[in-house]
Amino acid sequence: MLTERDTYNRKTLGDYLGYIFRQDAEIIKDLRYGSKQFWYNGCGVIAAYNVMFALGKRMDLCDILLEFELNRVGNFNALLGTSSRRLPKFFKAHGVEPIIIKRLKEFKSRIGEFEISIIFIRAKNSPILHYYCILKRGENDYVTINQCYLDAFGKLDWNNHFIKAFCFKK
Repeated sequence: MLTERDTYNRKTLGDYLGYIFRQDAEIIKDLRYGSKQFWYNGCGVIAAYNVMFALGKRMDLCDILLEFELNRVGNFNALLGTSSRRLPKFFKAHGVEPIIIKRLKEFKSRIGEFEISIIFIRAKNSPILHYYCILKRGENDYVTINQCYLDAFGKLDWNNHFIKAFCFKK
């Protein structure tokens, strides 16, 4: 089953390289992560891919997907997406040490220290959990990647329930 999903994912994706802005983008929406399609539960994998890309440690998206599945980074065979407890282990295995911040106030006060961060939120007035990235472009200039289905870089939005942030320095 896992090898069939990996073969399908590689055939579907091809050799794409660049930031991934939307998990429902035509090129990736039907990739498989565990028992679901990517548009449903792929935000954690996309966040990991975008962090590695931003830090200059390019990895193939399908390699990350396969590694997440082999190392059980997903919750309940990825039915509930990516585990926020297991996600840091992926980065540590690749020589990247995340700084984990669990309070929004602290994150806001320290955001300038980081090149890129992954934000784990619960959508406002919803049970939906979501990961997206905040990328630093300059002094007090930040954009989001894969924040609620925006087509490109988005603006910071603090109107969701913050759970934790995984922050990275170059």
